[in-house]
Amino acid sequence: MGNTQEGNELDLIAALYDAAAEPQLWPSLLDRIVAMTSSSTAILSLSDPQADVYEVEVSGLDPDLMRRDYAEYYAAIDPALPVMTLARVGTFNYLHDKVDLAEIERSEFYQDFGRHVHRHDSAILLTDDFQTNFSGLCLTRTRQAGMLQPEDLALVESVADHFCRAVRLGAQIRHAQQRSESLLAVLDGFTTAVFLLDKEGQIIDHNRRAESLLREGSALRRSGRKLLAASHPAQALLDRAVRESAETSEGRRGSAGSWVGIPRGNHAPPFAAFVGPIRSSGARVAPLHARVIVYVNVPEERPPCWESVAQATWGLTPTEARISALLAQGLDVNAIAERLLVLPDTVRTHLKRCFSKVDVNQQSQLVAALWRTAGPLVLEGAD
Repeated sequence: MGNTQEGNELDLIAALYDAAAEPQLWPSLLDRIVAMTSSSTAILSLSDPQADVYEVEVSGLDPDLMRRDYAEYYAAIDPALPVMTLARVGTFNYLHDKVDLAEIERSEFYQDFGRHVHRHDSAILLTDDFQTNFSGLCLTRTRQAGMLQPEDLALVESVADHFCRAVRLGAQIRHAQQRSESLLAVLDGFTTAVFLLDKEGQIIDHNRRAESLLREGSALRRSGRKLLAASHPAQALLDRAVRESAETSEGRRGSAGSWVGIPRGNHAPPFAAFVGPIRSSGARVAPLHARVIVYVNVPEERPPCWESVAQATWGLTPTEARISALLAQGLDVNAIAERLLVLPDTVRTHLKRCFSKVDVNQQSQLVAALWRTAGPLVLEGAD
């Protein structure tokens, strides 16, 4: 008998966390709870003010009665609701212990609504403080079925702590999904391909431009979720850059990020990939396991509008900003001089002034600083 009880508890606990991860499983779980407690209905309210969400899952009645009629009107005149605001979190609270059920049945609420949802007696398991976040399980019985008793709800009561944790976990998952969706909406506005990786180089998220590069497959591809370069030497450099950035993200290294050239076929110029750490903060925006961000620049595409950002951020002159942007596109000093119709020494003089203003010592450091500052701001429609 004891083994059977323990097995039922473990099975119910597993089902609770499954439903937290996959909300579409809640209705079938509520059906099980109705059967095991001999209840008439089960109503799960999921209120989440942080996400502006109020959801109701039900078993034993029309969901619209709770989602529409009760929430929009009858909750305001439900005589049981005020006494339930004082209910304890994490344990079942019985309506017949707190109010006169005969008086409830004489109320306008019961005559217009309560009798239609088969509610004579009820028991409520709050999973959060009623005053700030009404989430919980309500089981009801008809008059013919009799009042709910603790022994009827013993199995569900035994996993009450897990019930509360599962509901809160579901809210956390929902928040994480919303953050991820919001982040991807922003990333999809970038003309630059952007990948978010975990510490092993596995792709967690990427924008539409990154997906198009993967489909093209000339320089980058994926195996499972792993981001791969088409050539083995480039892969070794990419793995090293990802590892160093991940260690920096976790506080074990001080890398500011690095560039990796990604060769592609048909004699096309290589992609320039900047690999940098995602530093954790109290207000996390990136997905929880994201440690590394990778920007991939395609040389023949319209270059990012960095010049105005560089001028505003570091006080570069228009000429200094232009030279910095050309350097970031992969041009050397002689090519920049030829493009601007000036002497190479003139370009070097401007670069030294850039180094001083940005507080770096090398061209690669200047380019890395430019990417860190302006790279994420490359949006569709930028001039």
